[in-house]
Amino acid sequence: MSEIEGCVDAYRAYLSFRPNTMQKVCEETAERLYEHMVNVVSTILGLEDHRAVISRLVRKLHRGFAKGESYDVIANILLYFVALYHDIGKAELHYQLYAHRKLGRPVIPHNLASVAYLVYSSTRGDWYTKWLQLFVERFGFDPGIAKDLFMAATTAIALHHEYFDYVDGGLSLIDVITPMTIAYAKNVDLSLVLHFHKTVSDVLNEAWKNIEKLSVLSQIKEYVADLLYTPKNNIEIEASEALEYVSTLHYELGGWVFATEGIEVSRGTLPTALSLAEVLTWALAIADNRVAQARGSGGSWFSTIVSQYYGV
Repeated sequence: MSEIEGCVDAYRAYLSFRPNTMQKVCEETAERLYEHMVNVVSTILGLEDHRAVISRLVRKLHRGFAKGESYDVIANILLYFVALYHDIGKAELHYQLYAHRKLGRPVIPHNLASVAYLVYSSTRGDWYTKWLQLFVERFGFDPGIAKDLFMAATTAIALHHEYFDYVDGGLSLIDVITPMTIAYAKNVDLSLVLHFHKTVSDVLNEAWKNIEKLSVLSQIKEYVADLLYTPKNNIEIEASEALEYVSTLHYELGGWVFATEGIEVSRGTLPTALSLAEVLTWALAIADNRVAQARGSGGSWFSTIVSQYYGV
């Protein structure tokens, strides 16, 4: 990753997409990844109708809010979280080599690489502890519900470019979700090791420096600062670990649908958690699409369909 390390401001080298023409690594013309993060956070926090639905779903999950905070605050925290991390997978070495035209294609879809980053951050160190402290100690959620919130947010990040319809069936790209079938469907080598250079911290810090100035963040700024995971060292994680987590999400959140066929459901909150994941996915797809259109791109197929469905 010598090109990125050679830049004075490392975050400027991380592109948010592959330009149509050759770009110099430190050139200022293409959208930077940190800029995309800021733009999507700003856009998603303006989706008031979706926030209202998310707020009601969180209220339903919580069944009575003991500490007097508005459920809109929780909704905005979740919207902020999915927007900030939805494309962090583009900071992965292989994607940046692709964006800078050193590779012909991405070796893993960036949404799945984003999940890999979150899996790493939640299983190494104390970052996930901060998530639990926020929702359990600060807001009074049951630890199991706090886990549901994390799973719903991670599901939205995993699916913001592709949607598995658990409720109605028929739209899933593959019928049986396992690490192997996902790898086969997405042409991913399960032995692939994903690499995030430590300068990903520069990307996130620069994004946060701009995000914290947004007026729409004022309501939640004090809560979300600790949810910024900025590693001090390089990250390596196998693609199989991320795909394992995605398949787990499928069975944790999607399995309840099959209860009528004799499969036992562990907890009654799963249908609500699934609905929450669904709305977060839609909101993220719409915000991402609006930002892509603003820079002159048509956005992804999925986000375009979602936007057309909602008439936005």
